[in-house]
Amino acid sequence: MQFLGLAADASEAGDHTFASLISSVQTDEARHAQQGGPSLKILIANGHKEEAQKLVDVSIWRAWKLFYGLLHTVRT
Repeated sequence: MQFLGLAADASEAGDHTFASLISSVQTDEARHAQQGGPSLKILIANGHKEEAQKLVDVSIWRAWKLFYGLLHTVRT
């Protein structure tokens, strides 16, 4: 969602090239976000449950660290 706001701000400021670039990045990231579930299903279907679980665990840990780091930065 932050990409949409950034693109809108850039467009409002008259920088249509940057707005277009950011919109493109947003759609690319949205596509990447949709690949996780199907990838996990393939891993599990092929007998790699432990690897699938590790990917979920690592992803949650990374998201938490990013969130916590952002929260810490905003509070200081």
